[in-house]
Amino acid sequence: MKLRDSIAILVTCFGPGLAVDPVLDPVPVCDVVTKWKDFDQQTVAVFGRYSFRQTGRWLDEESCGGKAERGVLWLAADPKGAPRPPDAIQINEGSLYRKFDVMKQKTVLGSFRFGSTDYDRWAVVYGRVEMRKDSKNYLVYRGDGAIFFFAGK
Repeated sequence: MKLRDSIAILVTCFGPGLAVDPVLDPVPVCDVVTKWKDFDQQTVAVFGRYSFRQTGRWLDEESCGGKAERGVLWLAADPKGAPRPPDAIQINEGSLYRKFDVMKQKTVLGSFRFGSTDYDRWAVVYGRVEMRKDSKNYLVYRGDGAIFFFAGK
């Protein structure tokens, strides 16, 4: 038996049990908002400025250019119906930080006089993109376990 045949047998026998979680390549908010039809009803990892206020939670970018001056995705928690994040989260950090360098040129974190950083942070959120009856763009996520904060460099 040749080595190539041995490898084929191993892959055939054990391949299904060797499932590897995908490496996520987060998409900037503006890409989702400006290319809405490409992302509608898709499961994706989106990154941007995560904001939390009494009116709700959202991811945004201050300037998308073109028709969408400001890109906003409202976050809607759905613990049962939203897509489950991969068991082991792997994020393509090189790609994320290249895109993040562009985002930082047009979007900044809020500076609050009371000093809390809980209201504006950089985050990647894993969920399903959808438009609802109120005509707002949403990212439906499973819960706080689908939000990944990261520090700007």
